[in-house]
Amino acid sequence: MIHNTQLQLKRHDFAETHQIPYLNASGAVFQGLRVLLDDQVAAERRPASLVRLRKYAGLEPGYTPLADGLRKLTELSTG
Repeated sequence: MIHNTQLQLKRHDFAETHQIPYLNASGAVFQGLRVLLDDQVAAERRPASLVRLRKYAGLEPGYTPLADGLRKLTELSTG
């Protein structure tokens, strides 16, 4: 039992130092657009999905591309 606990701690330490966080940009965009394009959402709301997509792409003033922000977060996490 002590050996198993020590092994688990070593695995945890290894994972902490070697794993790179995965941030799913395409999944975030899909989920963000899906809620606006769902059949249960009023048709008048659907044009908002284009605005949201433009924001994700960094094409709207004051917005940077989502992928760039996620890349920076990953770089900060990996030091």
